[in-house]
Amino acid sequence: GSYPRLDIIEINSGWSGQTLPEILMLAETLLPGNPGIIKGLLQNMLAHQLPDGSIDHQVGPNGPRTGHSALPILVQLAADLQPFLDDTAWFEEIHPRLLAFLKTWITLDADSQLKMRELSHPVQLGVEFNSPQAGLLGSDLWIRLKSSDNILVPALLLREVTALFQITRLLQKEPELAWLEQVRELLKVHLERLWDDKTA
Repeated sequence: GSYPRLDIIEINSGWSGQTLPEILMLAETLLPGNPGIIKGLLQNMLAHQLPDGSIDHQVGPNGPRTGHSALPILVQLAADLQPFLDDTAWFEEIHPRLLAFLKTWITLDADSQLKMRELSHPVQLGVEFNSPQAGLLGSDLWIRLKSSDNILVPALLLREVTALFQITRLLQKEPELAWLEQVRELLKVHLERLWDDKTA
């Protein structure tokens, strides 16, 4: 994520940081043999977390920020490390930050109704409209997936909530378990409704 010449970095945005989808692809290759590398990459993301819990889609020491949120796959990546890391202290340390990041994507209002964030830019999906290869396919993909009425974001959030529930139970943090269980059940109902609407 670091390169000494900013003018060269700006030529290729891929040199200017890392994203969670990139870490996910690396994890599929490196686990279970090298969990420490993935842990370090996740620490890089968490090092750039803002006070409100949000993390930019792309982070790096020299890289410009996109201004758009990282996809909700952070908790799942951390949970995937748990079987291969004998490091409960690390999970204790990052647990509040994982919860804070999750709550930038999903909250409950005063009436216990789900409030979900939507995708804000194609860059979050790796779609580049300025690429000649993108064409109409990229535009169509973005239109279909950006809304929380599509199953993509709710499905990712259900995985995140389930993964954080497992970590939270491991750490025996009872107050957070109740909130996570409530959100998980509401997400299941929401996804079932979306699926029924699609297949009706």
